[in-house]
Amino acid sequence: MHTVKVGETYVFQKSGNKVKAIGPTTRHRGLPMWEVERVDGPSVGKRMDVPERSLLPLDALVEE
Repeated sequence: MHTVKVGETYVFQKSGNKVKAIGPTTRHRGLPMWEVERVDGPSVGKRMDVPERSLLPLDALVEE
């Protein structure tokens, strides 16, 4: 398991979009959540709350 850091870029596992971590937010159903902002694609700038476990480091894409 990796540690999510504010300002770092990750891949949102569900959509495959690159997102920037804005900050931790309220837990949902006991899961740690993070507010993120999309950094590429047609919806650049869209913010959403996602589970911490759904954020993959960018280097995870290179390893596959």
